[in-house]
Amino acid sequence: MKTLQKFLIRIVLLTGAWLAIVPHGSLAQGTSTILILPFDVRTDAKYAFLQSAVADMLFTRLSAPGRTIIVDENKEISGMPQAKAIQVARQKGADYIVTGSIILQDDTISTDAEFIGTAEQRALVTFTQQGRQPGDIITQIDNFTAKVNADIFNPGTFIEAQSAQSEVPDDIYQHPEKLVIPQTPPK
Repeated sequence: MKTLQKFLIRIVLLTGAWLAIVPHGSLAQGTSTILILPFDVRTDAKYAFLQSAVADMLFTRLSAPGRTIIVDENKEISGMPQAKAIQVARQKGADYIVTGSIILQDDTISTDAEFIGTAEQRALVTFTQQGRQPGDIITQIDNFTAKVNADIFNPGTFIEAQSAQSEVPDDIYQHPEKLVIPQTPPK
């Protein structure tokens, strides 16, 4: 048993040493620090949870090896003029800032977001998209982060997320076999 423990400890130590020495993918390119500012969410109290939910979605969708994500939960920088926010973000060591707003009114949802480079002191990605259902916000955040990942971190790889709403087939009352089994012409 002790031999197995020693063997596993050696494996873990050797793997850790290898990972520390050998550069991998984006780690070889350096690290990026992204500061996520709270989005300005304009809606009724029913959707108040979106304030933290949007930050969580951005955090998970922008996280990758070689990236550090900071969420400005104290709203320290939120609401500052852009030039001042960039200055404070740079002092905190951030390379990029994510900011934006979501407006939910009646049957319209609008998401506006910017991915700002602190070195460039300007928006590197600007995003605007509208939808008709509250669930469209997820697709909009997916599309924004996919655009950021494609334009900034992996140029040329943007794939727009599909809406959560699927299209209805022409004849929704078809027999299930016709929907699943491909039709072969008679001989």
